[in-house]
Amino acid sequence: MSRNLSTLLLLSLLLCSCIKEQKVKKELIGSWRYDLVSMKKENFKDQTDPAQRSYMETMMQALSLAQLDLFDDGSAVFQLDDTLQKGNWHVQNNGKELVMDLVEGPQVSRIQRIAQDTIYLHSVSDPGPQFTRILVPAN
Repeated sequence: MSRNLSTLLLLSLLLCSCIKEQKVKKELIGSWRYDLVSMKKENFKDQTDPAQRSYMETMMQALSLAQLDLFDDGSAVFQLDDTLQKGNWHVQNNGKELVMDLVEGPQVSRIQRIAQDTIYLHSVSDPGPQFTRILVPAN
């Protein structure tokens, strides 16, 4: 009896995890652009180190020119100027992480929140000072 209960509990947890990941995936599907104004507002309020601030601003400026397309079939396209990177994406860790596997290898971002057509991501895998990346619909 206790073994059946344990199995039932495990299956329930796995089902809940899959449902959560599917819900998050549905919210992420679309064309996104990085919002420079929002990223500066979010990240500079507590950043006082001039070197880190300069690095972050340079990265934010570059990202603000990019578009990220996440498709229902798990494919992804990251476009910056004339550079087009195609790959795949998925969510993991019960919908708490976005993994994009592009040309340069997998990039993991913690999903801080998704609110009113805005995605807040914090990179886990990028080198250098970390900052919140804020994406809004591209169209």
